[in-house]
Amino acid sequence: MKKSLINTALILVCLSTNIPTPGQNSIKLRISANSAQFYGEPQGKELLIPQVSSFADTVGPFPDFIHKGGIGFQAELMTSLSDKIWLGLEVGTNSMKGENDNPGLFNFQYSNLLQLAFMDTTLGISRTFISNYPLQYKTTLINILGNIRFYPIPGGKIQPFVKISAGLSMVSTELSLKNPEIWYEDLKVLVPGAIPGKPILFSQGTKDSEKKVLPAFTFGGGIGLEYQVNDKIGIYADGTYLIVNADIVDGKPNFDYYEASGTISRFKTRANTGRFCLGVTYSLGDHFSFLGGGGSGGKTKTKGGKRTTPNLPFYRQVPH
Repeated sequence: MKKSLINTALILVCLSTNIPTPGQNSIKLRISANSAQFYGEPQGKELLIPQVSSFADTVGPFPDFIHKGGIGFQAELMTSLSDKIWLGLEVGTNSMKGENDNPGLFNFQYSNLLQLAFMDTTLGISRTFISNYPLQYKTTLINILGNIRFYPIPGGKIQPFVKISAGLSMVSTELSLKNPEIWYEDLKVLVPGAIPGKPILFSQGTKDSEKKVLPAFTFGGGIGLEYQVNDKIGIYADGTYLIVNADIVDGKPNFDYYEASGTISRFKTRANTGRFCLGVTYSLGDHFSFLGGGGSGGKTKTKGGKRTTPNLPFYRQVPH
């Protein structure tokens, strides 16, 4: 399944990335900063295990995470098919974060993915620790996206556009204790002599995780505009809605509980994200052609039909 998603994303990126051909008009480079945010998992509601459900009924309800935007950057090479249609290949990052001071419990804390652990020096073993301490997460996406833009009113100072995007995101995340000192103090009382581990509940694709980044197919669209300052430079802004095929964008893997077997099983879902981008474009030139159709390479023909090179020294014939 993972290889299929990667192959599909790479095919879409290749199809969306254009090789300039004779007759195309221009190429430009875009450099931008962005702020991205997680907005939810429409298919992410879990079937809760009895411990989580009972805790919610007794102590809850619990608020959702407060999701915040982080700063990322993008670079894109754009080329025109016509005055109205542009294709581009974008490489960049998105950063998202969130926090919750009263999160409750989650199904994954009863799985082998829970990383919050301590060393019990009395028993000589490592033990996991389940808690509802305040949490925070930080997620990074490294994106390779193909973009198609349509400019309904090209040529003016202000050029609005709509766009479609698809490609691959490499997802890394970390869910950790917001105030780890609370855990350290409680652990001294609950398990005397315990040695706490890192205050991380779940991570993937980070330096503290054995799991590699999660590749995820990503697609979406948006609207924006360019303000042409002069022939070379433009101011660029857009808003993009992206759907990422990954269940850890909010820092937590998703698990369902099956009452018949008394087990939990991980399931995949999609994350809705939004991104605002502001940057500049720089025109690299017009009438690019890499497949031929150019001039004669600087050589010219003389009246006698022989080729001469204009870069050779000029000799003046002296009359006799």
